[in-house]
Amino acid sequence: TTRIGALQSNGAGGSPSALVAGWCLTIQFFLMNVFCVSETRIAPEWKHTLIENLFLEKGYVVISHNRPPGDFPCDPHTNSSGIIIGIKRSSPGGLTLPEKDEFGRAVAACAPLDDDLTLRIVGTYGPSAAMAPRFPSSRQGTREERSTIAFTTRQMDLAFRKGWLCAILGDMNSFSSLALDREGGDFILRNVSLAT
Repeated sequence: TTRIGALQSNGAGGSPSALVAGWCLTIQFFLMNVFCVSETRIAPEWKHTLIENLFLEKGYVVISHNRPPGDFPCDPHTNSSGIIIGIKRSSPGGLTLPEKDEFGRAVAACAPLDDDLTLRIVGTYGPSAAMAPRFPSSRQGTREERSTIAFTTRQMDLAFRKGWLCAILGDMNSFSSLALDREGGDFILRNVSLAT
């Protein structure tokens, strides 16, 4: 049995060791074999290596990704992105064929489930407030959303062509139904979003 889950860290602060320890407690509590942690806000690059090593010490293989600080005009910086995908270290084969997006909002890799099954794991963190009425006027937000949708679509297509299973995990910051997914607030349903 493979248990798959996603955590939303909400940019929780603290030391890297405290963050990883907290995330691992949740992963262990829910008996997850495959997981994603979104909105990690981890930067700079050396911290990704540190986080990956701390997870390894706890028994997990992960890929941590975020945008480089200040790389884009009107950049919301690394405080509005960051994503981790991972599996148990005991899983044979580890994470293979990794791909990362340009905005620190998506990462993908394969994990063999057994001799015949491969899972393409796609971790996503959609732009904040993507369902707010003001979002369509955000040039950077809509640019990042289009890029994240394109990345995710390419990963699904790759999995389909290769005959792999595909799991898309994370916080999409969007929804496909106002009736089901809206909890108050001034939101609109958009035809083009990560969730749709």
